[in-house]
Amino acid sequence: YKIRAELLSITTKYSTKTANMQRRFFRTQIAQMLLPIVLSSIPIGVVCVASFIGKDMTSLPFLLGFILWPLPAISALLLLAFVWKT
Repeated sequence: YKIRAELLSITTKYSTKTANMQRRFFRTQIAQMLLPIVLSSIPIGVVCVASFIGKDMTSLPFLLGFILWPLPAISALLLLAFVWKT
């Protein structure tokens, strides 16, 4: 955030392509940060709901593996999508 604020405060003008790329990069970084938080909150929500309704959580390891195992690949694909568009 500090880098983005510093870039916005610079008085020299830069091209619209650079500004668009900077915006897309910022959004990609935010998505790359929020993706693990969102995906790891799904099993936590399932455990909370299951504990409220009294269900047995025998499939929790499968759920954790299913959601968290592809997380590094998804994060890498997100960054590759940014690079591919530039």
